[in-house]
Amino acid sequence: MELWEQAIEYKERALKERNKEVVIELYDKAVSLWHQMAEQDKTERARYMLSASSFRMEAAEIAKAQGYTASYHSRIGLAHTDKAFYPYYLAWASDAVGDLDDALSGYKEALSILKTAFEHFNKSLQIEFSRERKANRKACLEYMKWCRAGIQAVKFKMRVVR
Repeated sequence: MELWEQAIEYKERALKERNKEVVIELYDKAVSLWHQMAEQDKTERARYMLSASSFRMEAAEIAKAQGYTASYHSRIGLAHTDKAFYPYYLAWASDAVGDLDDALSGYKEALSILKTAFEHFNKSLQIEFSRERKANRKACLEYMKWCRAGIQAVKFKMRVVR
């Protein structure tokens, strides 16, 4: 299991846990892993996704020019999804080093971008159904949950720190 997967697992367990001592322990483990990731410059993945987003935008414009409206909206949705990972991973890194304000704004920015992606996936599915488009929409919903969980976790940490 990769570091980021383990960190998410700890964070998700912490969100469900009732025992405050266990919550703190789980968050400490998650923060430690995020800190390791930040040190290893795992945000490279975010930069990669940002550049991939521009290629998807170009493909979407080509689809639009050729009259493939459903494909256009699907590709725009994918481009926005890719674009959202950049602020998401930066938020992760900020969270790992304790910069909660930057983490919160990063998660919120990623969520906003994902909401736009979700709207495009819905438009695409309204025009023409496909399993792939439905799967992309479902994945987008999952990413939105991650952002909301990040926002909640950071807000919790902010309350604890104060």
